[in-house]
Amino acid sequence: MWLKSLDIHYKKMFSITLVLMAILIMTMLFSTNDNIVLGCSFGAGFLLATWFAFIFALPKEEIRGATTNVITYVMSTFWFFSFSIAAINNQIIGHLIDQSGGFTSAFMYIVGVMVIAPIAAQFVFPKAK
Repeated sequence: MWLKSLDIHYKKMFSITLVLMAILIMTMLFSTNDNIVLGCSFGAGFLLATWFAFIFALPKEEIRGATTNVITYVMSTFWFFSFSIAAINNQIIGHLIDQSGGFTSAFMYIVGVMVIAPIAAQFVFPKAK
């Protein structure tokens, strides 16, 4: 709610954090310093964790007069699709690692997904009011 009071809307927040996460992941990929890799890993995890407050607040804010049953249905559907997509992505990442014998192609796939995600978010998330 604090970020929303600063007029930082969902789409803007997701887009900014995805770009920052992509930068951190690329830095981790090409860095040889363990401390830099650790710091980038912590930063990417922190940015990912910032999404959860927004995700949980979306149904209550966007669905007028929503009952507990409606919010439960919406969140159940969201988590079903989220974990299904995550499982598919994990299989793709594992396949890329097995095929290439390294992590570079898997990291490039992750960065590609992170580039596509903010574009998709422009169509999925509600418009700023």
